[in-house]
Amino acid sequence: MEYRQATLADLNGLLKLEREAWPKGEGASEEQLKSRINIFPSGVIAAFDNTTLVGAVMAEIVDLGELTRVRHSWAEISGEGLITTHDERGDVLFGVDLSVMPSHRKAGIGKGLLLEIGKMAIRRNLKGGVLGARMPDYHLHHKDISAEEYITKRGDDGKLIDSELRFYERNRLSLIKLIPEYFPDPDSLNYGVLCYWKNPFYLRNRTLGKIIGSFGALIFKL
Repeated sequence: MEYRQATLADLNGLLKLEREAWPKGEGASEEQLKSRINIFPSGVIAAFDNTTLVGAVMAEIVDLGELTRVRHSWAEISGEGLITTHDERGDVLFGVDLSVMPSHRKAGIGKGLLLEIGKMAIRRNLKGGVLGARMPDYHLHHKDISAEEYITKRGDDGKLIDSELRFYERNRLSLIKLIPEYFPDPDSLNYGVLCYWKNPFYLRNRTLGKIIGSFGALIFKL
């Protein structure tokens, strides 16, 4: 599997990915994809199986304090998916989109994309990465348990019962808070969960941090 920065030349592949990875009408539009690539090119990383685009992660830089102080929807954080809210002065990467082709979802591509975005945060000496996760199994449990209880509910094996939240916890993201009406998602009952990954190499001294970050990105593993 090859991971590299996507460009406008990959637009058709990205559009196909969004159509197949998301329910009808929920994937990113051509306008959104173009805007993300134009505003923050290095924040769009794609996975290729030979020459076929099979996954992508898209991010922007935002301010962590603002993100945790105020309750935001995905549309507000991401500028309606256009990432016009991208701020180079920010201190964390915000994951706007993580998509993998249904045919490749057991190939470890999601983890590979998270690893690539983690390396980017390390190289830039950002505090870490943040995303709003779905909780897609909640519609199966909502009659028996509140959303607040559900996001920390574990099975007999000690693992979170929600498949997506379990994936993010397994890849070292901490669950920070529940966000009602985060985005339209019937399976999650429109809830999102703010998840945070802390950069272990972050330094307050930006110059030294970027030097250390260049080394840290080379050895970082999830």
